[in-house]
Amino acid sequence: MSGSIIYIKVPGNYANARIELIDMNGKIVQTNISTLINGQIEFQTSEISTGIYFLRLSSKGKVYHNKIVIQ
Repeated sequence: MSGSIIYIKVPGNYANARIELIDMNGKIVQTNISTLINGQIEFQTSEISTGIYFLRLSSKGKVYHNKIVIQ
């Protein structure tokens, strides 16, 4: 398992955003509720196995998706 913090840039600002990290099998492995300012998300990856994941961010009807790799 990795033991670092990753930062992900997303377009725009989101208030009370639901942030989900989803593995390749569709299982949600981490969920946070956060307000994003300057479009940056911080994830602690110490409890997450290396691999490919999907990030889903939703707030007030807006949804953002991205693929990330944790090494």
